[in-house]
Amino acid sequence: MRARSRCWRSLNRKWLLYDIKQLRARARDVLPRAILAHVLMKYAGYSQREVADLLNLRSGSSVSHQIRNLEDRLKGQGALRQRLKKVESILEKELIKSAPLPEMF
Repeated sequence: MRARSRCWRSLNRKWLLYDIKQLRARARDVLPRAILAHVLMKYAGYSQREVADLLNLRSGSSVSHQIRNLEDRLKGQGALRQRLKKVESILEKELIKSAPLPEMF
């Protein structure tokens, strides 16, 4: 659960240029919402249903549809793909930096 809150705080602080109200508003093909869904599932461990609840989508399959559309867009837009990789790299570093040290014995 800690990784979830760290990931969400990190996203809010550094990368969300949109207000959460804008991301939760009903609209089609909202790229930032698709990116947020992808990142929350990959780095914060949210399920599709949890992301759907957070982003005010109807169901987990709506999240799946958002991510599928994102993947299609990434194939055709190299600049977008590079930006997403940069965000993912920074998130990975941040999560590793803030992870607790394992107990040795």
